[in-house]
Amino acid sequence: PKHYKKMPPRELVPPRAHRPLRGFFTFGAAVAVCCGIALERKRLRQKDVTPSRSMCHPNLARLRARDGREVLLIGTLPLDLEGASGELVREALAAQRPDVVMVEGSPSVGVNAMLMSGRWDVLGLTKPNETEWMDLGPEAQPVELPSSKKRRGFLQLISGSPPNAPERSMVPVKVGYWAYHLRGSVGGDVAVAVTSAAAKGVPVRFLGPANGGFQGHVQVSLLAEQAARELLEEEQQKGQMTSHDMNEALKRAEKHMKEDASKWLRDTRGETARLMSTLKEKIPEDVAAAVSSKIEEHAKFMAKGISKTMEDFRQGAVVLAVDQLVTVESQLKEAGYIFVSDCA
Repeated sequence: PKHYKKMPPRELVPPRAHRPLRGFFTFGAAVAVCCGIALERKRLRQKDVTPSRSMCHPNLARLRARDGREVLLIGTLPLDLEGASGELVREALAAQRPDVVMVEGSPSVGVNAMLMSGRWDVLGLTKPNETEWMDLGPEAQPVELPSSKKRRGFLQLISGSPPNAPERSMVPVKVGYWAYHLRGSVGGDVAVAVTSAAAKGVPVRFLGPANGGFQGHVQVSLLAEQAARELLEEEQQKGQMTSHDMNEALKRAEKHMKEDASKWLRDTRGETARLMSTLKEKIPEDVAAAVSSKIEEHAKFMAKGISKTMEDFRQGAVVLAVDQLVTVESQLKEAGYIFVSDCA
């Protein structure tokens, strides 16, 4: 029905990133996984994936325990607008041929990834990558605005002296659809990992924590809040924005995001070092210490889960957020693993 297509994205996806699409999908997930496995097996047969040599990438870390067990860490982008991380996971798993695949979070991460990436369907739910966010049509109506504070940010749209702010605006509506569109770039890496493992008959181990693995959705929420704030400030400066102006501003934001992502793909270790340096230099010392402690605590949790899993397997692969690669690797080294290479 037509009204499904124009249903506001916030009604289709829970607004809190740590409570995404769980519970009522359980039965559907059990049925749909059979179709996903069959499709992935067909794809692998068609492409005849039989790699004869290893593949190397800055976002890979191959580690070996004293008894010869090996773990391949695969650092992926939580928000992957160009699908590079999904391809990295597919190629790395094909080259390594692990006997277990590990993923951060709970099984709901896998279900969410399959839905957001568009590999699974739910009746009445528009796929994020099919959202027509640039052309909403006449059904979309402006909403009343609360008061807002002036703040300069990454869209760099603010100039001049603000007149009276408009009482109603299309900005929150437009940004809502844009954010839902972005969610189609979250979870593609996990979806590839789960379907590739299933197609090869390899078990998938979810390492926890229960609310883990949703960094991409948190990132989308933060970006949407910032974009809405800056576009509303633009309206305060110059008056009501046209749909074209909003589209161009949001496309510029996506361009900035892709440029930032490319840095992590080219130099994960360098970007991690810069991130930690920024924490120390740009925020208060006590806050920086608290954040660093949380990062280390999470890395220890992940390393412990990986080590425990590897007690039952010889060759494992772990899909984790790219900004965790270095810290988890460090914790595994403390547990007795040695770095072998950045190749699968």
